[in-house]
Order: sequence, then C-alpha cells, then structure tokens
Amino acid sequence: MDGKPLIESRLGTRNVLAMLMMTFGLTSVVKLLPPQAWIQGLRQRLEWERHNAERKDEWREIAQQAAEILRRDFGVERLGVIGDLPTPQPLNYWSGMTLVYWETLENSWQAYDALRTVDPGRPSIYAMGINVGLRQISAGKLSVT
Repeated sequence: MDGKPLIESRLGTRNVLAMLMMTFGLTSVVKLLPPQAWIQGLRQRLEWERHNAERKDEWREIAQQAAEILRRDFGVERLGVIGDLPTPQPLNYWSGMTLVYWETLENSWQAYDALRTVDPGRPSIYAMGINVGLRQISAGKLSVT
C-alpha cells in the first residue's frame, strides 16, 4: 500500500521483525536501507504524532461507519473498539482497528466483506466476536460504542 508492505498490526509479523533485529543487531539492520529512508521514516513518525488527534478523529469516524453497517445490515447490537484508537498512545505504522461484537454472527464472512468497503484506501477493519473464540481479549481498555 503506497509502496509499503501491508502489515496491519499482525503480532506474528511484528515478532518476526523484532526477532530478526535482535538476531542481527540494530547496526546491521540499519544498513539495509540508505540513511535518507531512515530519516524520512523518522520525519513521518513525527508528522503522525503532530496530527494524532486528527488521525484518531478520522479513525473514529470510520469505526462509526463500520458500526453502522454491522448494526443495520447484520443486526449486531453491542459493539466495541479495541487497539490503539481508544488508548492515549498515538497511532503508528502498526496500528489497526478491530471492532468486537458480543453476538453470534452467522454470516461473518459477509460482514468482513462489507467492512472492506468502508474506507478502501486504508488498512482493513477487523471484526471479531468475543463469544465465538476467534481470539482472546486481555483485560485491557475497551471503548464501547
């Protein structure tokens, strides 16, 4: 996406990258890209932090649109958002949006397909049911919409 790999907060991908950095060391990893690329990445990170409030507002709007689709088209009533959006930390390259629902969703594949249309230019919005065991949710912060 935009010349970058689409990673989207996948724990496995992040852990593999972290393992590679730990194995080869930061000084070896830094040599993989020219200095201009690292400087551009740092500048991008600073720019994202400066505009974090606006980016989170955009993400909240997208979450509301996705919630409306799930409520209107699939009868989902109780929804929440987990991830970096409800936390005070700024959004980053690894940030993703996950909506959680409490009901059993019979046609979840159709819901996932519908969520891809919310904002096609951005990383995917994930939806998962708490009571269907797709993934355990730790007792962290949860923002219910």
